[in-house]
Amino acid sequence: MPISATDLILDRVHFGEDFAQDAPRAEQQVLAATQKPVAAATLGATVTGTPAWKQFPTWYQIATADRMIPVAAERAMAARAAGRARTVELGTGHAAMVSRPVHTAQLIERAATGR
Repeated sequence: MPISATDLILDRVHFGEDFAQDAPRAEQQVLAATQKPVAAATLGATVTGTPAWKQFPTWYQIATADRMIPVAAERAMAARAAGRARTVELGTGHAAMVSRPVHTAQLIERAATGR
């Protein structure tokens, strides 16, 4: 897939340490090699409609060792759900679903059952 000047992609050399620092090295390399570019325009895009978190109970997993999204920003996004969010904090990096799949699955199960 060709990458345009308006697409963003993480440097493969630093991908593991920035995106999935607590995942096994082999998995970091696979993630780096298979990442898809993101259109830079999406970062400043205006969201239309009502977000689901304003209408439904929400579960939010904060990765306290995240190097992609500052922890303070993650906490602010969870708090923005105005008391609707059930927040779980994990001492993990950005790719918790890779490095901590059991914990991530447990959060999904809690959300699905309303616990």
